[in-house]
Amino acid sequence: MNKQQLLFTALLLLLACGGKRKPEQKENQIQIAEQQENTEQADIEVDFLNCPIDPKEGILGGEYCGGDFWSGFTFTHGDAFFYLIPKIEAWRWMQKEQAKIKINENGDGGYYANKMSGLGYLLEKQSYSELSKKFDIYVFYTRKKDFMVFDTENRHFELKIPNTTYLYYLDFEHSRILKMDSLVTRENDADRGKYSWMNNFAASKLLDSKQKYLESMKTGKSVKNFVPFTYAIDIQAKGDLNFDGLEDIVVILVDETNNNDTPRPVLVLLGQPDGTYIRDKISWTAVEPKYRDDHLNYETEEISIDSTGVLQHWIWNLGPNINQTCKYKYIENKFCLIYLQSFNAGAGGQTEIFLNLLTSELVITECSTLHEDMPTKTSNDVYKINEISFESVNPAEIVSSIFFKYDL
Repeated sequence: MNKQQLLFTALLLLLACGGKRKPEQKENQIQIAEQQENTEQADIEVDFLNCPIDPKEGILGGEYCGGDFWSGFTFTHGDAFFYLIPKIEAWRWMQKEQAKIKINENGDGGYYANKMSGLGYLLEKQSYSELSKKFDIYVFYTRKKDFMVFDTENRHFELKIPNTTYLYYLDFEHSRILKMDSLVTRENDADRGKYSWMNNFAASKLLDSKQKYLESMKTGKSVKNFVPFTYAIDIQAKGDLNFDGLEDIVVILVDETNNNDTPRPVLVLLGQPDGTYIRDKISWTAVEPKYRDDHLNYETEEISIDSTGVLQHWIWNLGPNINQTCKYKYIENKFCLIYLQSFNAGAGGQTEIFLNLLTSELVITECSTLHEDMPTKTSNDVYKINEISFESVNPAEIVSSIFFKYDL
């Protein structure tokens, strides 16, 4: 068989196998990798990894959550929101740069809104690829085919029903897009559910990010060195917790950019001979959020360290809400919840709980306020808590579990 016959045979085989040969994948071509098995495969028409920052949108700071940034972008093929969640490197950068930003007292928004806007302006000078070194970048993307009206010039859009929003993670390190989730909107009034889904995802990622940053702050010359950007000191107490003759500090922090149910970190800072402090313990569950449904959770809250090295946390309310006292102490280098007392006044009765977590002794006193003589009943039991370390224990959950078990 000569050369011409070989070429003719090869051409026939190629046509029989389907015609065109698939082009080789370029080195920088986007790879779509599924993070979960059996998830829907979505077509990506947009190179998210190399798209520019929209000059009309820029990079906007999260005014409500504080610390996150977002940017909108309208593509030929659809509409997208980029959420930038800070890594530890970004928090350190923000901590440094925000101090240089002057606040316009007459400007719109609050203190942190102005700080975030200033930081966002600095970020606009970078590409998404550069930003990915300091931020985790997520994209919520809705394709053009899901819109009835798609007016990019006037920024007017109307979605079809149903429509689908896709969530992606941009992995710049490996030049790929990870599909994480999707949401189908099937009703006209369900758009709020879509944005709740987006906001809840971003808020959860942001909280994880803040916790990682705060937990990375392990040494400092003063309490201020342990207070990250967007946080402030809520309450603090000083005393000698570990009987080394040095002043220790316990501080409760509050996120000033969120007045809802954001957890409040409690830090145990142990004094060192050179006058510095180390963060020995941190708890995200020892105290409840400062606010619930935009209202203060408790009317009065105090912490103190007594002469025996016991930390006491006390919350008090008028009305039916629970009043509670917790005591913590170092036991062989482990900071433990050793005592819990709560008082609850409800319709027709009052309940008081005393729990010694070292002996597991539980005392419950119930008082009926429906009768003039207000009869009381006291019962004793053994109630064991497996984990009493400061880092893990949740006093509110302990009280709730006791109420549930004893039908109080």
